Amino acid sequence: MRRGRNTIQVLCLCAISLAASGADTPPNLLSNGGFEVVQDGQAFAWTTSTGGKSKWRSFTLEGVVEAQEGMQAVRIPAPESGDLALLFQEVPAESLAPEQTLRLEVWGKAAERQQLQAVVSFKTPEGRRTVRVTHPGGGVWKRLSLLFDLPRSADLDSVNVELLVRAKGGAPVEVDGARLWHEEIAPQYDLPESAHD
Repeated sequence: MRRGRNTIQVLCLCAISLAASGADTPPNLLSNGGFEVVQDGQAFAWTTSTGGKSKWRSFTLEGVVEAQEGMQAVRIPAPESGDLALLFQEVPAESLAPEQTLRLEVWGKAAERQQLQAVVSFKTPEGRRTVRVTHPGGGVWKRLSLLFDLPRSADLDSVNVELLVRAKGGAPVEVDGARLWHEEIAPQYDLPESAHD
């Protein structure tokens, strides 16, 4: 019964999101990117993990009403000194293709520079690769934006989006509005019409 209620919540949120977004907004490849579905300290579709020097374990999220998008954001508690806190989800391989240009955007609020990082990671034959953008700090909401290409050699089953929190200053961070989408890159120049004749 609980699973059915969550499914209905997600479907309703998707319908509201589509209605509010307009036709020109590309679809979000992340589930529950607005963190509207949080139950028992966990955000639907996202996995929590904290550790590093200490043993890795799950942690509890807190919904906060000071949201940049939608009705709520989530607060990620600061990890222990030397550890990391991660909020992550796998991107469905069927929504990806090699040599695609993707954009990741997320709203973040962090007290210290580089305390919050938005990261995309994936496997290649040469090893795991990551691309990231960091929050400038200052305790204010900032939109983090990351534009990147998936290489031809990327393992599409291994693409993850991670919101990574470092222990700097011991303060929690808040995140909202995580979106990942296919970016259509405009050509550098257009050929004159006569060139097609």
